[in-house]
Amino acid sequence: MFVVNLVIYFVMMPATVLRVILYPKSTLKQSANANEAAYWACLPIASLTIIAQIALTPSQANWNGTGHAFTLLAYVLWWICVAWIVTLATAAPAFLARQSETKDENMTTAVFIPAVGVATQAVVGANIVTYAYGVSPQLAVPVIIVGYLLVGLGLNLALIMYALFLNRLMASGWPQPAQIPALIVLVGPMGQSAAGIVFLGQAASMNFGGYNEGTFLTMMSGMSASAASVVIALLLLGFDVLWILLSVYGILEAAFKGKLFFTLSWWATIFPMGQSPVPGSYLS
Repeated sequence: MFVVNLVIYFVMMPATVLRVILYPKSTLKQSANANEAAYWACLPIASLTIIAQIALTPSQANWNGTGHAFTLLAYVLWWICVAWIVTLATAAPAFLARQSETKDENMTTAVFIPAVGVATQAVVGANIVTYAYGVSPQLAVPVIIVGYLLVGLGLNLALIMYALFLNRLMASGWPQPAQIPALIVLVGPMGQSAAGIVFLGQAASMNFGGYNEGTFLTMMSGMSASAASVVIALLLLGFDVLWILLSVYGILEAAFKGKLFFTLSWWATIFPMGQSPVPGSYLS
């Protein structure tokens, strides 16, 4: 599956880059729409799946002593993705504000994708420093610190979007029937942020003691960060329950009224519901 993922990635990514190079005006015009602009965050998210698999598959396999080399490859690519996803996540709201073309009734759950991408960045970083072969505390601690910053960025961006989207629901009602299954995307940001915090806490407890610098980067602080991360993750999952129930209610109401039919938006239900149990499984 890792090889299949690589093939798909190296077919689709160059095609996307070529489209931007060959048709820049068309791409820019299309990206002026809030929902279309948000999908650009899918590119670094797709890249993060490759990076995570590098850290978990060839790195751990350590073929002929190449495990550490693959670890360093995943590590460097992760930092490149940090710059990529942070640029997209922070530039998108500014770009949309400058365009002034977003209306409440046109807003879809796609606007949450950049926040999910930032939280995913933190999750992958925590997994690299926890499971990749031969990661030293000196390599791990910067990733953990930046990972917490990424969770803060993604979480607060998601909270802003939650407020805007709730206002959209109150002002304009449920989305169009074809878009109602995508309400499950609302579950994603909180669940992924909770996973990021939990995994970063685990990484902190494993690496802060080995780093042992100052008053914060110590073994005791790592254990405290791990415990605090569990509490914060529970709070986020509690908030996530609100959006799970609201999304399910919207889908069931449309179903009982006979408004639901099969569209590609049903695929949007898979990732959020699949990743939300991840922090729960760790907490158990």
